[in-house]
Amino acid sequence: MHSRLDGMRGLRRTPGSGASRSVPSPLPRVVGALTLVSLALVSLPGRAEDAAAESRRGQGLAWRGNCVAAVPLLEDAEPTHHRPAALLALADCYVALGELLKAAEAYRALGGEKPSSTMIHADRLAIRQARSRLAKIEQRIPTLSFELAEPYEGLEVYLNGAWVEDPTRPTPVEPHVAVQITARAKGRAELRQSVELEEGERVVRPLRLKPKADEQRRRRPSAAKASGKRSGANRPWIGARFRTYLIPQQVMNLVGDGGRTVLVPGGSLVYTLGVSDPQIHLTLGYANYHLGGMPFKPHGTPDTDYEIIESTLEAAYATVEVTWMHPLDDEGDWQFNYGFGIGVGWMFRGELYRTQAYPPGLVPGDPNTYLKCDGPDRPPGSWAYCNSLDFDANHYNYAEPSWAQGGKRPLIYPWLALPLLGVSARVGKDMMIDFEAAVTDSGFLLGAGARAGL
Repeated sequence: MHSRLDGMRGLRRTPGSGASRSVPSPLPRVVGALTLVSLALVSLPGRAEDAAAESRRGQGLAWRGNCVAAVPLLEDAEPTHHRPAALLALADCYVALGELLKAAEAYRALGGEKPSSTMIHADRLAIRQARSRLAKIEQRIPTLSFELAEPYEGLEVYLNGAWVEDPTRPTPVEPHVAVQITARAKGRAELRQSVELEEGERVVRPLRLKPKADEQRRRRPSAAKASGKRSGANRPWIGARFRTYLIPQQVMNLVGDGGRTVLVPGGSLVYTLGVSDPQIHLTLGYANYHLGGMPFKPHGTPDTDYEIIESTLEAAYATVEVTWMHPLDDEGDWQFNYGFGIGVGWMFRGELYRTQAYPPGLVPGDPNTYLKCDGPDRPPGSWAYCNSLDFDANHYNYAEPSWAQGGKRPLIYPWLALPLLGVSARVGKDMMIDFEAAVTDSGFLLGAGARAGL
């Protein structure tokens, strides 16, 4: 009996008794655990009351528009003292602070609750409002997905460190916040990019992983074959471009006096063959050479030879343009183009009018102030300028014949562009925007347009 009591009390037997050390009694531990539980049960109502008070303060701050102070209170109170009205206030504050993903999560959780008989009217109303606000906020949340340039073995894609199970499906991301993209696959160099989306954007971003340096040559042929798709450079494209020709006065002064800077608007349809390096573009273009009054005369002739030139000409162009590409970024979304173009132009419509001109007051001066003569010596005293002599005897609203008729109006003429420079940008799965500039025999060409892949 004495021995059993010693064991329960955790006493050690005296040396030499031949018995082993006794096992400590579990009674103190049980008593301690019960004490902690009892203390927790006693303090639980107090914590609940504190959470309720925090929740009320948080809601009050949220209603007054102070979401910065309201959010910590509402977040702390929610796990212990859940109220639909308080959770709605928290979600609304997330929206006000631009945290749309958190807001959607809160609205979704609240909208999934079922109203109960213990809820007050404000809680039931909060549930209904959460469902309608969720639909609106989901429209504002941008999504990001990827178009794989080819199949990648062991592909892993992370957005801000979070693994994306299916990169081809849209993933919601926070607007106006930089999203860090990390992608890796077997035998491929790791890709790191950053993108920032606007509200409501639905972005499909091309995903291209370069082979590692030691495998690039070996994998490149198999990658193109495995993809089953032509890359952007190896597919036909069709599009349209706005093109304008700028003819500076200095260029006109190379062949005559007078003139002015002229801007010739136009455009072209473009078909790009399905080949690469170089690309071959076939174009059909149009240019409007309508021109108001402009003084002009040949070099080395007297002031009395000035004429007012007017044009209603319109031209069509057919060209073949060859450009090489140089990528400007690792993904190939931007590229620099350079090359040349050849073709033919045809003035298919309109006239080139020439009329003798005289200076006001019949005193030589600024040719841009010269007026058209009404006929020989009309107005009176203008015979030196307005006459019926020499090559311009009948140049009074005179329609210049074409080259084929022995005149000076262009009819069919060559079109040359060298150099032809440009920048192209990929803006979608099958869309490219092109900007171009060139020196041509028709003036300085400036253009912008878009192409769609076929």
